[in-house]
Amino acid sequence: MLRNIKINSRHYFFYSLVFLILLTIISIVSIRLALPKISNYKDEIESIISEYIGYSLDIHKIEAEWRGWTPNLYLEDIKLLNKNTNTEITKFHSARVGINLLQSITKKSVTPSYILISGLNLEVYRDKKGVISVKNENVIDTNKNNHAGLTKWLFAQKYLILENLNFIWNDENINVKKREFNNVSLELRAEDKKTKIEIRIALSQDEKQLSKINADIT
Repeated sequence: MLRNIKINSRHYFFYSLVFLILLTIISIVSIRLALPKISNYKDEIESIISEYIGYSLDIHKIEAEWRGWTPNLYLEDIKLLNKNTNTEITKFHSARVGINLLQSITKKSVTPSYILISGLNLEVYRDKKGVISVKNENVIDTNKNNHAGLTKWLFAQKYLILENLNFIWNDENINVKKREFNNVSLELRAEDKKTKIEIRIALSQDEKQLSKINADIT
């Protein structure tokens, strides 16, 4: 009888595994078929992203493609709006979002593997202790729905890339006040309780300065 129980347990595990694999394959095939027609679901996608970040959205163009096993959304000409007044809070040129397919299926919610945003204005401060804080006059800290502000939401992501960034750097550590840079690339990776920051600043067409900072985001 004990042997029968073991056999049944193995069968149960095997069937569960097969079912999970089939479900994953069906999901992947369905997404592959749907991606070329993604623009037909513009309103639905705006609604999903709006719920995810806590702001209303107006997206001019939506496209999608596969990169390896990762579906990628490309959003162009994005405006973030106040949910209550529908007034514009901020805007940026484009964004690309990679979807972690396996985590999205298991969690039953969209889970990004990375977020790339192009064309954003950002002002950053570093105090004498090395703590980083972010200011963006166009973005409020919290809204009436108790969602985190856009900046805090962005820096809470596991992998964030900002390109063509208009960047103002204030640093009490080295006594730098309002140093302004254009066309900056900024990359952040969350590793355990720390966020690794990599900043690339083009000083001229031929010269690049690369700064790497490990700091806490506040």
